[in-house]
Amino acid sequence: MCKPEIRKSEVTELNILLDIFNSSRLEAGCYSNNDMQLDEFKSITLNEEIYVATNREGMILGFIGVWVPDKFIHHLYISPKQQHKGIAKLLLLKSIETYKLPLTLKCDDCNVNAKGFYEHCGLLAISAGVGDYGSWTEYVLKNELCNT
Repeated sequence: MCKPEIRKSEVTELNILLDIFNSSRLEAGCYSNNDMQLDEFKSITLNEEIYVATNREGMILGFIGVWVPDKFIHHLYISPKQQHKGIAKLLLLKSIETYKLPLTLKCDDCNVNAKGFYEHCGLLAISAGVGDYGSWTEYVLKNELCNT
């Protein structure tokens, strides 16, 4: 696979992002099977800057949404068929380049694969809490990502 292109998302792509959001959460295996609807997705991404990773055909493989005032990564989702190919790392690198360090994010503890990825990449746990899906961990990225 060629290295994906990272670019800002367009408003017309929200349905595609919603599909990736819903399918990747279902794949994680710890969220309800109720798909989020477009209006709710628009509201939870409102005023975020969203970047997408695309293949050479222009197909969106994943996306990252950042709440810029707090340098908080609110969304990082990769299409299930495209996971484990380095796309999430490329999106994180774009966020580092664009917003600078430190960056923070929260991850539901039930999403074991995502937590493993963040920890493997060198994010440090800084706090914990309980939300709609059980316990969560807040991470900070203070240094460059790991090389692997």
